[in-house]
Amino acid sequence: MRFNVDALSEGGSMDRAPKIKLGAFNCCLIYGDQALASCLGASLPTIRTYRARGIIPFIKTGHRSIAYELDDVLAALRSYRKKPITEKGGR
Repeated sequence: MRFNVDALSEGGSMDRAPKIKLGAFNCCLIYGDQALASCLGASLPTIRTYRARGIIPFIKTGHRSIAYELDDVLAALRSYRKKPITEKGGR
């Protein structure tokens, strides 16, 4: 993973993520792959691959429109973390 998930949840920059209020719930919705990629510091192909593989949750808001709830995406990325790669050779 090339981006830091914890940096955003610990007060990182989320200027591009609009906060909207839905009834009694406050959530941070991000509209589109490009907006999520820039918010996380990831590449656009990475976001699209994660969405296609079901790694990150998304909301279909229209025929071709997609939104992401930032808290759910961060939780999914945290749970997707794998063990660190060890050096080959074992010497």
